[in-house]
Amino acid sequence: MIKRRTLIVIAACLLLAISVPVIALYWLCYTESGLQWLAGNVTQIGKLRMRFEGLQGRLTGPLSATLIEIDQPRVHIVVHDLRADNRLRSLLVQTIDVDYLEVGRLEISLKPRTEPAEKSPPRFL
Repeated sequence: MIKRRTLIVIAACLLLAISVPVIALYWLCYTESGLQWLAGNVTQIGKLRMRFEGLQGRLTGPLSATLIEIDQPRVHIVVHDLRADNRLRSLLVQTIDVDYLEVGRLEISLKPRTEPAEKSPPRFL
């Protein structure tokens, strides 16, 4: 028979294994420091580069930024003076849903193709 102490240790390990990811996800989504950490660590994903300046708020909203720059081989996007109140839950289905959006200036530049076109459907992110 399993001793009581062993059961307590197993229960504590399970509780720790479940609570740490939940706390980390909460910190990323609902705190400004989580937003700052995320913005500092997702500057490049494959060929996609991102730069953020003046980020304030939370990932779940409201959110503001003085500059967001997204650079990809086929497009360059610069957003100045962004203010938004977004719904993070919609990102799970790859949709951007905002209750309020204000943009000071938006610049979108298409770049010339440097590689032959792929036969698969295009993907942005």
